[in-house]
Parts: sequence; C-alpha cells; structure tokens
Amino acid sequence: MSLAWKWIRKNVTLLMLLTAMICLVLALGELVRGATWSLFMPVSIVAVLCGWGLGREKLKPKQAWVSLIALGVLGVFIYVGGLVRSLARLILSIFSLIPQIASWISDKVLIDTRLLLVTWEELTSHIASLFLRLWAWWAALLAGSPFVDPLAAGLVWSILLWLIGAWAGWKMRRERQALPALIPGSILLALVLNYTRGEVAALIMYLAILLVLMGLARVEHMHVRWEQRKLEYAESIRIETLTMAGMVTIMLVLLAANAPSLSWRELMDKMQHRNQASENHAAEALGLERPINVASTEAYRANGLPRSHLLDTPPELLQDVVMTVTTGELPTAPETTVNIEPNHYYWRKITYDIYSGAGWLSSPAQEILLPADTPLLEAPDGYRTINQRIQQGADQDWALYWTGILGQVDVDTDIAWRAKPPGDPDPLHVGDMLGGLTDSTEFTVTSYSPQFSAAQLRTANSNYPPKIVERYLQLPENTPERVLALARELTQTAPTPYDRTLAIEAYLRTFPYTLETEPPPRGRDVVDYFLFTAQQGYCDYYATSMVVLARAVGLPARIVIGYTSGEYDSLTAEYIIRRENAHSWVEIYFSGFGWVEFEPTAGQPAIARSGETNASVTPPSLPGDPSAFSWLKAQGRALLSSLGGQFLSAGLVLILLFTLWRAGEISLLYLIPTHRAIPYMYSHIERATINLLPDLPNGHTPNELSAALTRKLKSYKNHVLATILFPASKEIERIVFLYVSQAFSEHPPAKSQVRVGIRAWFRLRWRLWFTNRWDRYLARQSRKT
Repeated sequence: MSLAWKWIRKNVTLLMLLTAMICLVLALGELVRGATWSLFMPVSIVAVLCGWGLGREKLKPKQAWVSLIALGVLGVFIYVGGLVRSLARLILSIFSLIPQIASWISDKVLIDTRLLLVTWEELTSHIASLFLRLWAWWAALLAGSPFVDPLAAGLVWSILLWLIGAWAGWKMRRERQALPALIPGSILLALVLNYTRGEVAALIMYLAILLVLMGLARVEHMHVRWEQRKLEYAESIRIETLTMAGMVTIMLVLLAANAPSLSWRELMDKMQHRNQASENHAAEALGLERPINVASTEAYRANGLPRSHLLDTPPELLQDVVMTVTTGELPTAPETTVNIEPNHYYWRKITYDIYSGAGWLSSPAQEILLPADTPLLEAPDGYRTINQRIQQGADQDWALYWTGILGQVDVDTDIAWRAKPPGDPDPLHVGDMLGGLTDSTEFTVTSYSPQFSAAQLRTANSNYPPKIVERYLQLPENTPERVLALARELTQTAPTPYDRTLAIEAYLRTFPYTLETEPPPRGRDVVDYFLFTAQQGYCDYYATSMVVLARAVGLPARIVIGYTSGEYDSLTAEYIIRRENAHSWVEIYFSGFGWVEFEPTAGQPAIARSGETNASVTPPSLPGDPSAFSWLKAQGRALLSSLGGQFLSAGLVLILLFTLWRAGEISLLYLIPTHRAIPYMYSHIERATINLLPDLPNGHTPNELSAALTRKLKSYKNHVLATILFPASKEIERIVFLYVSQAFSEHPPAKSQVRVGIRAWFRLRWRLWFTNRWDRYLARQSRKT
C-alpha cells in the first residue's frame, strides 16, 4: 500500500494528464456520430504514455516525433480498422508451421501452407476494403457531398487524439509546461462544442485540470531549482502549494459555471449563428451534428415493443384469421402436377422512426385523404409490380396492408404522412408514411417490390439525402456504450453499406428465437438487454437491435410492423394470414435504390437475393472462431509431439522466464528506495568484474573499478564488439558516480538522477553479460591453441 501511494505521489502529474485526456475522450464520444469512448480511450492513453516515455529520453524533438507519428498512425490504422484479429490469425498461422517444420526436419513431411495463405488473403482483403472505404469518404468530401462513414471518421478522430495525447505527454514530461501541453486539446474540444452546441461541462473540467497541472508544473519547477541550489526547505511547502492551487482551481471553476453575467449557451448560440450561412462539410463528414429537435405527438405514440401485447394471447386466438391475400401469381388448379413454391411477402401495416431506448414511437404525422384509384407512384425500374386483393377478417383493425412501396388503392384511404411525397415521386423520394386506414374490409392494392441483386446493392454508397439522415439515423443520447462498440466491431472490415448490413443481420440470426423471454428491467435499454443479457427473444428484439446497430454505423434504418406471408392455400391460390403471423422486420435505405427489406429474426427464413455468396465466411479452422481453443490445443499437441518441437518449446519458455525476471528486476529498482537501488546496481557491476578483472586488488575503490573496467571494455579489437561496448564507459561512470555520491557525499543524488542511472543499468547489464560470455569464449580458444 505504501509503495502504491508513493507511486501515486511520484506520478501525480501523469495521472492528471491522463484524466484530462479521459475528459476529452468522453466528450467526443458523446458528440461524434458512430464514435465511442471505448474506441478513443486506448488510443489516447497509449499516446500520452508514449509521449511521456519519449519525453524522458534524450532524443531530439524531430527524432521523437517521427517515431510517434509513424508508429502512432500505423497502430491507429490497425486498431481502428479492426485488423488486430486478422493480424493475430496470421501470426498464429505462422506459428502453426513450427510443428510442421519440426516434422519436416525429423521425418521430411511436407509443410502445409494453406492456412497461412488463407489468413494472408483475409488480411490483405481487409486492408483493401479499408482503403476503398477511406478513398470513397475522402473523394465525397472533396466533391462537396460528404457522408458519414464511422470507420473513416473514427480513424481521423483517433489520429487527432493520438497527436494531441502524444504532444501533451511529451511536452509535459520534457518541459513541464502545462499550457502548451493541453492547449491543442482545449481548442479541439471548444470547436466541437461550438459546432454541436454540446454541454460545456467537459470543457470546464478540462480547463480545471489544466489549471491544476499548471500549479503542479510550477511546484515541480521550484523543487528542482531548490535542489540545484542545495537549499533546505520543508516538504510541507509542496503540499501547501498544491492545496492552495486546488482551492483556487475549484473556486474559478465554480465561478465559470455559475457566473450570472455570462451565458455559455447564449455565447455558443451567437457563434453558431455566424457559421450557419456556410456548410461545414468537413464537420459533417467527421460525424459532428447540430442538434435536431424531434417532436412527437400523442396520436401515434406506441412507446414499447410493437408486438409485446401478443405474448399473452391464448394459443387458440393466435389461429384467428386476420386477412387473406390473393396476388394472382399462381393458378388455383389443385391438379397442377408442378409444385411451385409461392413467393414470400411481408404485409406491412405501420412504420416507426423514433427509438426511445424502451421501444418505438412515431414523429408527428398528418392524415391526408387519398381518393380511390389515385396513383401515388408509377411502376419504377428495378421494381416488380404486385396486385394484391386483400379481404380482412371479421375482427379487422381498419388498417391498410400492402407489400413493398404503395402505388395505388381502389378505396378511399386516410394516409398518415410524416413527410408528404413530392409532386413526381420515385422510389428514392416517396415521402415518409406512417401507415393508412380504410373503412373497407376488402380492397385491391397495387404496390412495387424491389428486385435488386446483391451485386447491385453493393454498388450503393453512403451519400444519403439529408431528410433520410435526419430521421433515420437518430439514436437516444443514452444508448449504451457497448451497443455502439459492438456495431463498430461487426462492421469494421465490411467494404460497402450492403456488407455492413449483412454482417449485422448474420450476427443477430445466431441468437435463439423464443417467445418465452422476460421483459427488460425498468430503465434498461431494450437492445442492450437483448444483446448482452437475454440473448434470445422474438421478432421485436431482433428488428429493434438491427435498426439500432445499423444506425450506429451510419446506415439509415427503420422498423416495419405487419405480418409475414402466412400459409399459402394452393386450392384457392391465396395467402391466409393469422394472428400468429404477426411480425416485425427491418428496412435499410440504399442510395440509388431506396428501402430494402432485411430479416434478422432467426425464426424466419432469410431473404434470398441473387448473387449472394459465402466467400466472406471465415474458415472454421482459423483462430477467433468458437473452435479457436481446440485449434490452439491441437497445434500445441502437434508441437510437443516431435523432438524438435520440444526443444523449441523449452527454449521459448526459458527466454520468456528470463525476460520476465529481468523486467521484474527493473520494475523493482523503480519501486524500492534509492538508498537500496544504487548499491544493488553497483554490487552487480562488481560481480561482473570477478571474471573480467581477475587482477583487480581486493581493496579497490569505486573509481579504480570504473577505470579498470572501462580499459578492459575498450581493449577488444573486434569491430562489432567494440561498437556494442562503446556506450558502456559512460554508463559505468554514471552508476559509480551515484554510488560514490550516496556513500561519501553530504548531498545524496536526486531521484531524477537515480532514474537515469536505472535506465543506464538496464542497458549496461546486457553489455556486461555479453562481454563475460565473449571473454570465456576467447579463453577457451586460447586453451585449445
């Protein structure tokens, strides 16, 4: 406990710096569409630590930043692009060749490289798809028609956070200047808050930490100056100064948050008003959104899962016929010898657009009478015309039913429009319909069903109409973090919107279907409950989850309520729809094509489209599948089954243990008191001289040891060895100086000097170990001759 408290006191500046970056990440995670703090947090923390670590090294600024930028951008691309798993599979497939190599050495068995080729192809295809998505996003931004691609936006934001975090860590550690270290993050956060009109609490907290760090840097600077001048001071001065700085910071924060003469919101609104005249395409492409106030009315509220009321319906009532539908596509002759499979349809009733976290409701809709036989839409290209004769049962609900896009009804109908269609509608601009009501129990509907192939849908880009983006990418502010993170993980390597949709649909169809599901607890998000707790359910859970996951990755989606095809009666050539056929499904909007149906519910047959392939399915033998553990065990057994593999495994274990031992030794030196760490390092140098300097007298002084060991190391004529041992003289001199200062001086070495000595010992011990081995080799050679 004392060591932990000592470490905290020693690294309080680093901890405050990390806290500032956490505030920045949490704020951006709420303000950037498709972004999550779990995506940005590792990037920011690692960036700060890397910058802090390089700040301690004696590297030139140019060298440090070339390293930070090169490694940072590459690491961010691998992490954000979802290439970690593909790289891990490739590495594991390489290791899988080790037992085969051992078998080839011993038994001359041919090496099977198919797994390596598969993983390599998987990695390269993922990299290619990432570059294609980034190129499409960048080209659209340059063309002035930006769209939100969560992958591209997340990559750009992650690189920005990496640079800001690395700069903060490097600047704070190297120069102890808090204001230059945190000012880039302050500017970024202020710009984002100005554009999105977000809450300024995160900015106030960030600035508060900036003030604290400025106080810490000032105290540290005074402490170093006092030590350099060898002035005596009380340790309580530091604590009192920090306490005063903390009190002043708290007071300033309270004044800034509650000042009556200044309205943060009014100031931001004025700044926002100045920028409304010009579109900020870059901000839109990066996922920054101005707030949209979506109103709702009581007329169409249905907050909850649309089909939950049917769960308590007695089984005999579920067999009641709701309606029958005749399409005229198949003959009614029962004696037909050819067995023709009827088409599968969805009979839609109502479409919701707003997800509340607890269920679905609709934004305001206006009811407009559609006179009988009034065409809403002419037959579009790529759509199939379907004529449906619908006859509702005795217990009808006055609702209009149809499949696909509504074209025409032969009876008067009240259509509830959230957005009326234009004067010349097409499949991309058909308005936004909530549903329809009619007084007739029998009517004929003409509608149009999309017939696009998978190849055609893969050509769709992510450039959506503004009205579609405003209404069908909406998610609650309190959408759970892990839901958004799951959506990102499922679609990271999917190259097109269609592939992203398929990835989400395929994942949901792995969940078991059941009607016996406990409802989510009060206040619990429905999707979070289904995905991470229940992991089973009925159609409402599947459809709701797919819509939320799709919207989280920038795919406009909506839930549709109605019925499945029902039972087809070949004698009458009609579909018989019962209460048990009640269903919810999903529609995704594709640019250039319109709304397309998808079926995420495991209890229903998947929608078949021409051109579907399973080429993207991961081979079952690859790591990362459910059989990964069995795969690893099999590879381990194969490795240990041969003599070569056993020797190799033993060598790897020894190397691992030796590395852990040495790493633990260095960590211990940082934790133990300096008066114990310095003698430890010096004693190990003395042990190394037993073989290297056998003629050194027993009563030698530390300086004599340093001089003799330096002469010994410089005596080797081998060029490679001389290059390796060249820095050793300065490292020996530094550690001996620490030992002499502690043992004989009235002023012991400062902690910063001891840390430099520990790093010098970390490098010197390997040089001494190598020198001992080389000296023994030369001794054996001389004895042979």
